Amino acid sequence: MKDKPTEALNQTWRWLVPSVLLFWIGYVAITLAVGIVTSITIGSEVWQLTAWGFISSAGLLALSRLLMRIDKGPHTNSYLTLSTSSFSRFSIGVLLGAASFGVHIAVVATFAGPISFEWVPGVGAMAATKKEGGANS
Repeated sequence: MKDKPTEALNQTWRWLVPSVLLFWIGYVAITLAVGIVTSITIGSEVWQLTAWGFISSAGLLALSRLLMRIDKGPHTNSYLTLSTSSFSRFSIGVLLGAASFGVHIAVVATFAGPISFEWVPGVGAMAATKKEGGANS
């Protein structure tokens, strides 16, 4: 006779790898598609990146909801609803993200030497994707 909690746990483990792969594929598809569309339709780099961030985030939340419906698991543990503790969870996430960035910078600085952050006019995030004239042009 099988134990119901053990059977439920086995079902969860069977769905785990495919659901993670499905989320990663969906994540890449959403972020690439939104990136391509915003780069074509919006002229300002700042607005492109802002729109990309908001639209991609909304798309990823929708993807998470879709996968939760497919999984048919308990939605109370998903933390995708607003509640009185949402601001504190958000604040903790921001602090963890800042700490993670700080650790990353510290590791790079330790192994690669000092790091300095400078504003360079005319150079933005999209500069890496634009092909400029060079030796092969």
